[in-house]
Amino acid sequence: MFVSALALVVAGCGGGTTKEIVEVPAGIECGPGTYLNADTSKCLPSAPPPENVIVDDFTLGSFSMTNVDVPEQMAVGTPEDRTFTIKNSGTEDREVVFVRYGITAVNAVIDEVRDALDNLGSDSTMDVSFIGSVIIEDLAAGESRDVTYSLRIPEGVDAGLYGLIFTVDEVPLVKGAEGRFVIDPESGNIAAQEGSWRIDDAALAHAPATMIVGVPGRPNLRVLFGSMDNHSFVLDDSERDAHPLFTVTARMSAQGMDITEEVRAEFGLRLPGHVIDESGQDLGEHVLFELGVDFDTALENTTFKYDADRELKLRIAHGDDYAFSSAYGEECEVVQVLNEDTGEIEEQDHCAVIFNDMGRDDMYRLYLSEGDSRLLGLTRELDDLNPDFK
Repeated sequence: MFVSALALVVAGCGGGTTKEIVEVPAGIECGPGTYLNADTSKCLPSAPPPENVIVDDFTLGSFSMTNVDVPEQMAVGTPEDRTFTIKNSGTEDREVVFVRYGITAVNAVIDEVRDALDNLGSDSTMDVSFIGSVIIEDLAAGESRDVTYSLRIPEGVDAGLYGLIFTVDEVPLVKGAEGRFVIDPESGNIAAQEGSWRIDDAALAHAPATMIVGVPGRPNLRVLFGSMDNHSFVLDDSERDAHPLFTVTARMSAQGMDITEEVRAEFGLRLPGHVIDESGQDLGEHVLFELGVDFDTALENTTFKYDADRELKLRIAHGDDYAFSSAYGEECEVVQVLNEDTGEIEEQDHCAVIFNDMGRDDMYRLYLSEGDSRLLGLTRELDDLNPDFK
């Protein structure tokens, strides 16, 4: 059971904070404590380097990947070193583990790449540019190891938004004579040509995050981190109204450009189990109203079915009110701009929903609806519909 990642939807506007920015003509240096932003030609207050983006943990076959550090943005031809932790969760020692990583263009979100990876086949047309690889030697069963990996965007890759893909054993290597690594001919799984993108069952792949290449043409909205206070819960009717199921703290980031459209945060609880097939009057008028079902024409008793992909939407508390999403509107900074005609400094508003150089932190108190709480409370009574229930 887990809370799904923040679902972020871009759409509108609204509110206000202040920070001083000075715009200067080309060729003039910024004063102490500021730097010249090449994209905006403004002197921005100096800030600490951006935080590393540690993506969600994931698995590649029998290997667990944690503390995976991914760049927010990279320039073509400029290498960067980052780190991850890999654990051999299998039962066999591995002499060689070969991890490759590449990028593929996306329109907006990493789920585009994940959906494509779920539907890979020998006729796949996914265009992947590999940007590095790392060989891990003698990784024993149960062993964890911190690994430094190097990334470099090759020449010819266009600026834009990309999804980063990690693969393991996509090219099967063994350690040959004189310590050199060669392709294992006995694996039965050799690429058709050198450098090709092998699409088959042995190419274990996962896309953990998006990344900007070059100067972006649009913002890259990401959740930099999120943490929960609970990783398990008990449905207790006596305290359900007093305590949320989860409290989540998260930071959203606008990478590359300000986000000027409305941003929404939504949460869901992914938990396989029974769902309503047809709603009945036994649920009560209030719950049927929530579900949009007419009480008078409903069945007398509710019927259920099993759903391995069940996801329950979580409500977010806003004071005494509850909603299925939190909307973020516009905030404004006071900007001091040099008027080139008069030579005077003028104040202007610089507004955005999320500023490029600032994250947006929030804490969310999450609850199940009354109907979903009751649904989960029926789990023991409907154990024949829940094959994994113990």
